[in-house]
Amino acid sequence: MDEHLAGSQWLVGDKISAADIGVFPLVQLILRAASKEAAQPFNLGFLPLAHRFSHIARWVQRIEALPNYQRTYPPHWQ
Repeated sequence: MDEHLAGSQWLVGDKISAADIGVFPLVQLILRAASKEAAQPFNLGFLPLAHRFSHIARWVQRIEALPNYQRTYPPHWQ
């Protein structure tokens, strides 16, 4: 995915699509789980995202910058 995003801003096509909207929550869930103290012994290799997968990190930032993104973020994750 990181390699693909090196040449494209979005997962499919030249604008945000259902693919981005569907995959994004899974990426966020993985990052949330990887950041938990209980996951540290497993060294999952996802963090820090900007250093490990820089193109995915930029894709995440693009989605987070979309209008009304904050309204969709689960309050208990903030």
